[in-house]
Amino acid sequence: MDTIQIIFRCEFGTQYGFGHLMRCISLGQAFQEYEQTQTFCFSTSSADGFKDLFNCTNMTHIQLPKNSVGLTFAPDRHFKLSDAFITVFDNYDVTEEQMITYKQNYPNLVAIDDLADRVFHVDMIINQNLGSDQLEYNTVNQPKLLLGAQYALLRKNILNARRKKESKRIFMSFGGGEVYDRIKGLLEILLVLDKDLDVNITVDFVIGGKNDNKEQIRSFLSTCERLKFYFIENQMDLSPYMTRADFAVTAAGSTVFELAYLGVPQIVLVIDKNQEITGQKINEMGLGTCLGYIYEIESHSFEKTFLTLLHDDHIKHNMSMQAQTLIDGKGAQRVADGILDHYGYN
Repeated sequence: MDTIQIIFRCEFGTQYGFGHLMRCISLGQAFQEYEQTQTFCFSTSSADGFKDLFNCTNMTHIQLPKNSVGLTFAPDRHFKLSDAFITVFDNYDVTEEQMITYKQNYPNLVAIDDLADRVFHVDMIINQNLGSDQLEYNTVNQPKLLLGAQYALLRKNILNARRKKESKRIFMSFGGGEVYDRIKGLLEILLVLDKDLDVNITVDFVIGGKNDNKEQIRSFLSTCERLKFYFIENQMDLSPYMTRADFAVTAAGSTVFELAYLGVPQIVLVIDKNQEITGQKINEMGLGTCLGYIYEIESHSFEKTFLTLLHDDHIKHNMSMQAQTLIDGKGAQRVADGILDHYGYN
């Protein structure tokens, strides 16, 4: 069989966060199980700081001009296309019109999407989120839908990690992009919590965004005495910090699935609208405790939940077991297999 070329289209960085890229990297690693595949990532985002990530996936990064929005690019202008190629986009900038135009020239088109906010002209839609089967995708045909946690896209560094939890050690992460304004209310709650604690707690805090964003967070938390913050930045592999956590405080995004696979109990906060259903399902399924929108959270509610997880090993054990039952780590391979099967390339 000819070489199968998998063309990913996504954006990443301080403006976009890193969830789109990590999903594509996870899927790219799964395609490595097939010797005849080649993977490419088209993006207007720079690969500076990410080259090791692309290299370990054998994925070629091709930087597009800044005006190349969504699917307004032609892959065959950058390399010779084989007779077997598939485009996978994980990009909110892709419009219905772009899908129609692109598909006329490059017909095999797959979407990774968690918003269901457009009309889709694609052959497949992938959404790993909990409760994604509740969404109504507006499509012009009948694409194959791969929905739910069984398709959770996890990178190999997570799949190969093993948990070695440390007492009174917490993992915190709220995604990439400009998070300071979104989490400022929570930071104020952490200051209140710090004054009420009677034990020292170590916090591995993943800090992203621009430098002024990071400095604001550092400065805000500098007065804490019981909460000892270690700020983690510019690291693509967070598994060492996740595996040693007693529990985590995180946004209801892709990190939820990584923590669940590792069996880390979670306090989850909804930061964006597309995380709302995931948050609800986390409570229903017992993977952790979702406290709702981060803008609406009250200090006493957060503190009560935090102290419960800190001291109640039984609750943490149940959350851990339930999470590992739901996320088996085979999602990316299921998706890769499903895509190749759909096009008859497997």
